[in-house]
Amino acid sequence: MIDGWTDDHLAAFDRDGFLIVEEGFIDDAAVELMRERFDRLFAGDYATGIRPDEVNWVAGRDPEDRTRQICNGWKADPEIARQVLAERTGRLAAELMRWDGVRILQDNCIWKPPKTKSLGMHQDGAYLDYLVPPEMITCWIALDDTSAEAGTITYARTGGLARPHRARGPRRGGG
Repeated sequence: MIDGWTDDHLAAFDRDGFLIVEEGFIDDAAVELMRERFDRLFAGDYATGIRPDEVNWVAGRDPEDRTRQICNGWKADPEIARQVLAERTGRLAAELMRWDGVRILQDNCIWKPPKTKSLGMHQDGAYLDYLVPPEMITCWIALDDTSAEAGTITYARTGGLARPHRARGPRRGGG
């Protein structure tokens, strides 16, 4: 499991504005548990009894050819919360941005079944104009094997220009 970033990781993030971690971000058991919890969450089974803030697809109500989205699923399921609110994830995100810490704004549980319509290309910041300063980092964790041909997420290199970058003290981790 990754517990800190190497200088190569940090350089790639600074150069591109994103970092792809193929393995070692979460373990296989956590991936399997998240898959199971997603099935329940999207079936409307909220383990905590709390409905997520947004449920943008409901079985039997919405067309099957749509990408499904739930915002703040962590409120509805303690296992999803365990991953979303993990100290390690927050620490690793803060290290990439060279911040002292991070706060969660929201999680987005997205389920894109085969042959469903895609989400359009966008920048998340355009929807969050109330953030002052407008700085954020996103962590996307695939629960299934993905490929470009399958219509997975696409990142555009920023060249470091579109992402605010401020050093805030010594870097932790690395190596």
